[in-house]
Amino acid sequence: MKDLLERRRNRGITMDRGRNPTPWVQAALALIRAGSRTMPPPLPVDSRTYLFPSPRRIQAGPVTLGLLQWPSDGPTLLLVHGLNANAWIWARTACLLSPERNVLAMDQRGHGRSDVPPAGHYSLAHTSTDLEQLLDALDLDQVDLAGHSWGGLVVAHFAATRPERVRSLILADPVLPQGLNRIYRALDAVLDALFAAERGPFPDEASWWNAYHLIEFLFRDDPMDRRFWKENFVRRPDGSFHHRLPDDAFEEILYRTLMSDVRAQVRGIRCPVLLMKATATINFLPGELWWTRRHLFPREVTIAGSHSFIHANPVDSARAMRAFLHETSPVRRR
Repeated sequence: MKDLLERRRNRGITMDRGRNPTPWVQAALALIRAGSRTMPPPLPVDSRTYLFPSPRRIQAGPVTLGLLQWPSDGPTLLLVHGLNANAWIWARTACLLSPERNVLAMDQRGHGRSDVPPAGHYSLAHTSTDLEQLLDALDLDQVDLAGHSWGGLVVAHFAATRPERVRSLILADPVLPQGLNRIYRALDAVLDALFAAERGPFPDEASWWNAYHLIEFLFRDDPMDRRFWKENFVRRPDGSFHHRLPDDAFEEILYRTLMSDVRAQVRGIRCPVLLMKATATINFLPGELWWTRRHLFPREVTIAGSHSFIHANPVDSARAMRAFLHETSPVRRR
């Protein structure tokens, strides 16, 4: 694959100093902001519910994975994030679920505080093995499992290939089993522009923070938003900020893994499934959800917000998850 940064430069897709993105990026960000204005505002969040657990690193086979935990005596719920994100994108929702659930949020390989394997090691087979070995390391036989975006495809693959380890499955605006739709496949320049603001690189701290203020779902600008943003980047000796996930690994996930058609594998999922769609969902084509509805028989709920509603609208997200889990994985009262 052609070097991502070279391709962006050839297309005029750069972030400059953070606040001066080129027209491609400006158009992509304007499209996201326009969509946000058409949606109802998310419910307010009480910052007193914020719980900031100490990050841990767990050896899971050959890879060490970052992990956050909100401990409880209740059933274990494991949360898996999407591309370019980290475990903190689930943190607000996890705080609201933690009184009744032992909530875990992991950093997928290449993200957050997890190890960064070289490109060629980001297939669904690799990420499902990570999940299995993480559960083994934590001595967990079975969990309720939730995944957002790329993480939705990861957890669906895991539930299909290791069904005995999953009590129930929650898919939060997931990449569907047939892969990203043909619009994304055809307009890869748009994908490059959309991700430029999230990935950088940024030459200095000022441009890095400028870009942070362009990210639509980080509108609260509170400690939780800032923690999520900081966990995505490393600062190099020259003062520049680079995303933890290298470009070649990012391209492998985006243009290979997320384009995979795994319907034959996930057709056999039999555990209860909740599908949480965003108001501005990534699965927007007519009939795009037909196969998932036909073969996974999910309960469906629409959550107000953009694709990253699990972070921007945790109140509605937690409410929908809690109602589903109360039926499929009830908490035992003492």
